[in-house]
Amino acid sequence: EDLQPGAGMLAVRSRACDGRAGELHACPYLPTARMQVNNVYIFPGLSFGAVSCHARTLPDEVFLAAAEAVARSLNDKDISEDRVVPHPDRIREVGLNVATAVALECLRLGLADKPLGSSEVEVRATLQTMMWAPGRPNANSKL
Repeated sequence: EDLQPGAGMLAVRSRACDGRAGELHACPYLPTARMQVNNVYIFPGLSFGAVSCHARTLPDEVFLAAAEAVARSLNDKDISEDRVVPHPDRIREVGLNVATAVALECLRLGLADKPLGSSEVEVRATLQTMMWAPGRPNANSKL
């Protein structure tokens, strides 16, 4: 398929060449009719994770961790339906996965001024208590 210029979207494609597979590509060449992965899946979770851990800066490694978290969020049903991103019904789950990956990567890189835990389980649990939910007052007061 030829890729056409789009509006700064992220393309995650697997390509086998010279014995290598699973290359990750950030690409501004997708038709605008396709889902904008950056706006729907990457930036909400990336922002939540970065703000929550008080990240000093966001280098490329953090964006890569966010994109990989989206890809790891695919479940068996998504794969059986040939989805390249998780179903939109799971947006909160995916956002939490992205936020967790971002906070952990910031911690690993020494960029988190507010560590949220020392393991993925701890960081995810902390973020889940901070995540806004309908009907839960002051959910963001821990930021």
